[in-house]
Amino acid sequence: MRPGAATSVWTVAVAFCLLSSAGALIQAAGGRGSLSRRDRELRADGLSRTQTVRLAAGLAAAGFICATVVNLALGALTLGYLLAALSQPRWSRRVPYAGVAGLLAGLALRAVAGDIAAGVAVQVPLLLLVCGCALAVCAIRWRVGQAGRPRRVTPGRARARRIFALVLAVLLCVVFISFVVAMNQPSNAPLGVRAVEWLRGNGAAWLVSDFENIYYSWNVPATGGPTLKKLPKIGASHTQAATGYRPPPIRAVIHPALPGEGVWHRTGPLVHGSAPVLVTTFRPDPNYPQLVAGVAWMSSALTRLELYPGRYEPPNAGATPAEVPLRQRGGLLATFNSGFRLEDDQGGFFAQGRLYAPLRKGQATLVAYSNGKVDVRAWRGGPRPAADVRVARQNLPLIVEGGRLNPSLNNGALWGATVGNAVRVWRSGVGVDAHGNLIYAAADIQTAQSLAQILRRAGAVRAMELDINSAWTTFNFYGAWGAGNPQKLLPGMDRPATRYLTPDDRDFFALYAHGGH
Repeated sequence: MRPGAATSVWTVAVAFCLLSSAGALIQAAGGRGSLSRRDRELRADGLSRTQTVRLAAGLAAAGFICATVVNLALGALTLGYLLAALSQPRWSRRVPYAGVAGLLAGLALRAVAGDIAAGVAVQVPLLLLVCGCALAVCAIRWRVGQAGRPRRVTPGRARARRIFALVLAVLLCVVFISFVVAMNQPSNAPLGVRAVEWLRGNGAAWLVSDFENIYYSWNVPATGGPTLKKLPKIGASHTQAATGYRPPPIRAVIHPALPGEGVWHRTGPLVHGSAPVLVTTFRPDPNYPQLVAGVAWMSSALTRLELYPGRYEPPNAGATPAEVPLRQRGGLLATFNSGFRLEDDQGGFFAQGRLYAPLRKGQATLVAYSNGKVDVRAWRGGPRPAADVRVARQNLPLIVEGGRLNPSLNNGALWGATVGNAVRVWRSGVGVDAHGNLIYAAADIQTAQSLAQILRRAGAVRAMELDINSAWTTFNFYGAWGAGNPQKLLPGMDRPATRYLTPDDRDFFALYAHGGH
């Protein structure tokens, strides 16, 4: 069974068990459950409105917990306990409270293991919040069992309840304040994206990863369907003839080819009589005949590459403009997204003469040298680059090396703490051709392997994956000097064509005309 199918089946099973628990609770509240006759008499009045609300909150918390548990053994333990605790059959009274400790320990281990896998420091408040949800379920079970019985609360127990309520309130206030402060920070990202980033940055990278895998598994795009009639129009129309080297057209994958498919188009004015940036589109996958990939070719002889820190990425960027500097926009040709967050990939970052994160051996690295040359290669040097390196940005292993796909593309453990290598989402990548020119590619509905195939077909002999998901995948080019007439490589890219001309949250690359224009 495919991993996506297994996840879907597991999630459906979780939902079914939770609904079954809810049904048993409703029956128990009305006196029609599996309670004994004596218990029915004690609880003939059913649940009050307050208890019902608390019960619904407990079910929501249980669903929240279960949806994040992807380990089958731990999931079985969780569901078994929830069924025993929530549906209130007669035998549940004999479930030892050691089950509570086992459930909490399992959830804590899941959180810790997920954070370690994501390379994120464990955040105690989030773990306490998850454990608090489990304790709420236990409290609801106890309250339901005590419904209709005389209440005798000792002073010690009442004091313990007040202390617990105070601690929980303080914890929730800390979490709430942290969230509100984060959402009110300057940002050009949508609210939903910022909320997800807040979760990632506060110890819930494992939670986001689990939910993303579930969401994308449920929304796997259907194959087949009618093919496109025409490709989106990209590039700019210029009457001035260009000279110099041009890469060969990209061979069509789907036949017959559409007009202009794989044919390179200029994006703007010439540099020393030649086109510095060329773009094209083609359909890369016969299984998805309406899918279009966008590719950009950038001459290393005519351009200069720069890497700029974003507002929040890398985390120690400090007071940086986080946009293309105004004084350098005169020769701006293109801008495009960088790689994963450093805490997700643990890669290196060197730009503007500053080492933001040490470089790691074996990591795929986009390098720009002082003489204008660029390269994409596995890093073999030390943690700090040599003096002739101006830019070095790492992200995961190489996906293409020596013109061949990385044989480890099927190993999901190598591809970071996000959605991994097999889930089909927006993906982007960059490589170099045999002449040392840069090639950027992006498309929706891609795996790491299909992205590698696109880059190789476009002429890349070495390539690496950059950032993924629609919120982060961006390539913009400019049809006139001074960042005039900005356009997107693909119309389906979410972010505007003016991205990076205003402060941005993430680091990015900018391409300039080399030696003036």
